[in-house]
Amino acid sequence: YPKKNNDKNHYSLIDLAQKKFSSSKINIKKSKFPRILVCRHILEHSTNIKSFINSLNLIVRENDYILIEIPTADKFLKNNNFTMVWEEHRFYFKYKNFINILKMLNFKIVFKKIYSYPYEDCCVALISKNNNKKNISFSNNHDDTSFKKYIKNYRLFKNKIYDFFKKNYLKNKKIVIYGSGHSTTIFLNLFNIQKYVYC
Repeated sequence: YPKKNNDKNHYSLIDLAQKKFSSSKINIKKSKFPRILVCRHILEHSTNIKSFINSLNLIVRENDYILIEIPTADKFLKNNNFTMVWEEHRFYFKYKNFINILKMLNFKIVFKKIYSYPYEDCCVALISKNNNKKNISFSNNHDDTSFKKYIKNYRLFKNKIYDFFKKNYLKNKKIVIYGSGHSTTIFLNLFNIQKYVYC
C-alpha cells in the first residue's frame, strides 16, 4: 500500500509495482512457441524507463517479442495543446525519441507505427532482443526545438488568455466553458483563471 503523503518515504502505487517487478517473481510457463509480452500505456508512468524495459527484457527469451504502446506528444506540441499535462505522466514521448530509446537499449524494431486519434496519437512498437549491437541506427533529433517552443508559447498564451478572461470578468461578462472534464480542469489551473469563470 502507498504510504501517507507526509511520509518522507512516500511512494505511489506505480512505484510499488515497478519495484516488485522482476523476472524472479514472475512465473512464466515454458512454451516452444514465441511469446508476446504486451505493455500498453504503462511506460509513460514508470519511474525509470531503462530499469523498466530491462526488466521486461529479463523475462523474454531470444525468440520472444515485446509489444509496447505509448501515447505520443507530437500532436500536442504541434498544436500548442497545453492540457497535455493533465495525464500526469512521468515521461512524455515524441515518436522519434521513443524509437531511439528502444534502440539505445539494444532492441530490434520489428514493427512500428503511429495510430492517429482525434485527441491523442499512439505509437505501437513490436520489439525483440538484438544480438547485433553494431547494427543500430538512430534518427537525428538534435535540431528538434519543439519542446522549447512549447514552453515559450505557453508563457505567451498564458498572459493573453489570462488578460482575456480578466477583462471580460471586469466587464461583468459571463464566460461559459462547455464540459467539465479533465481538459477543462487543467485549462483553468494552468492559466490561473478559476476566479473569472462562473460555476
